[in-house]
Amino acid sequence: MSSTPRRIPIGIIGCGHGTGAFFSSLRRFPTIQAVACADSDFFRAENRAQQYSQGQATMKACSIDELLADKGISLVVNLAPARSRAGISLRILEAKKHLFSDSPLSLDLAEAAHLLEEAERRNLRIGSAPDLFLGAPLQTALALINEGSLGIPLSAHAHLSLPAPETWHPDPESFYLAGNGGGPLFDAVPPLLSALVTLLGPVAAVIGSTRTPLTERTVTSEKKQGVRIPVEVPTHVTALLDFATGAGGTLTASYDVLHHRQPALEIHGTEGSLSLATFEQGPVSLRSKDDPLWREIPPAYAEPAQSPGGIGKGIGLGDMAAALLMDKPHRASAPLALHLLDALLTLARSSEEGIRLAVGTSCSRPAPLPAGIAPGELVV
Repeated sequence: MSSTPRRIPIGIIGCGHGTGAFFSSLRRFPTIQAVACADSDFFRAENRAQQYSQGQATMKACSIDELLADKGISLVVNLAPARSRAGISLRILEAKKHLFSDSPLSLDLAEAAHLLEEAERRNLRIGSAPDLFLGAPLQTALALINEGSLGIPLSAHAHLSLPAPETWHPDPESFYLAGNGGGPLFDAVPPLLSALVTLLGPVAAVIGSTRTPLTERTVTSEKKQGVRIPVEVPTHVTALLDFATGAGGTLTASYDVLHHRQPALEIHGTEGSLSLATFEQGPVSLRSKDDPLWREIPPAYAEPAQSPGGIGKGIGLGDMAAALLMDKPHRASAPLALHLLDALLTLARSSEEGIRLAVGTSCSRPAPLPAGIAPGELVV
């Protein structure tokens, strides 16, 4: 890669509390030039623009209308809240700009499918989070599976228990409101499904179980400490998954687990097993059929030391920008995002109806990143 690579000029819509890590990640990718950000609250956009603007890297704060009218911006990142995300995504496509969306694309499958149709009609691309599958741990696991270290993958378990939002978020109410895209179903299940689909292929059928053990929670974060908020969504999600490849899997996503020692992911095959401590950083361990002990596997690529969240944050956008420059497919693709949403909503419906349900969509497994790449060459 040349020392002065071409860059895709991008704009970002959505500058809320949870977007800081994403903005901080943007400078790591040589394919991106972030030029503008917008939010319904202009003060938040100004704060994010100041956070990003250092040295020669500058970003302007503007209104959403101004950002969409800017002919110098060719790709827009949509970090708006889930309830309004699809509507803004449609406006982005109507403005003739490529779209990279936060997860999920929409809260409604038909609405998400319409976005894909609009993008295809306008010859535009859609990329979407979750993109943690492009981080070093999951790319290392993917390489092990692809090279046959596990033999035929048979089963998997993925687990993600997140700190309850009332313990850290200044305004946690939205996480617990029905119809708002909240709870672990929309917060934690998407990265789990993304990891499993990347490694094992598309989900064919699902049995879901969701629970709401507490109908009220007390906020302990500073801004609203002591305030009681109602809980209208499930806060503990489990599922049995059947994959089109014949493998089976389980997942658990929760706001109700205080402490645990479970790995983020384990996959078992005819010739061995692998274990990931976390999705973002940390070791990948392999134990083959005849190995007396587990052994750590070198990562697929080196994580930069200055990246406390792991290089996975924002990498899907960086990969998409590089793919646009090189006229190649990007990995965090629209068909993948649609399938993940379909599997998620089918899980929820399965829990409501108490039956096993087929997942109507499918997708291809994302292509792996090149092995041994340096942080500045992640998207080649």
